[in-house]
Amino acid sequence: MSYADPDRRQYTFAEASCDFSGNNALGMIRGPKGKTGRLKWASLAVTTTIAGTTGDAKINIGNAGDADAYMAWSIGEPAVDTFRSTDDSSQTTSPLTGLEIAANTEVLIAIVEDTTGDGAGDGVLTVCIDWAQ
Repeated sequence: MSYADPDRRQYTFAEASCDFSGNNALGMIRGPKGKTGRLKWASLAVTTTIAGTTGDAKINIGNAGDADAYMAWSIGEPAVDTFRSTDDSSQTTSPLTGLEIAANTEVLIAIVEDTTGDGAGDGVLTVCIDWAQ
């Protein structure tokens, strides 16, 4: 199996765990045994307005050695019922780094609140990864 015909999987993190009121380890993904991966896209469906007074909230996807190895996404302060995606044509630069996920790596997803520490908001995060050998 190659990236031309990948094992494409989507992972969804529910609203209860996707809380922007603090720095939170959102979850971990482990791909199929022995397969490498590529992060294709991520999307966020905002269920409670995400706000802070200084700086933007972020979603990082990385590994134990580098918290944003695969994605460092500054999502701004979207209002409730807003949908954001990393493959939205309105973005000037992609937050995806393009680095390959090594086989058997734990992929870590984390919320980073705004710089003042008074962020708020919730959403549902979906991450899509292509896996191949």
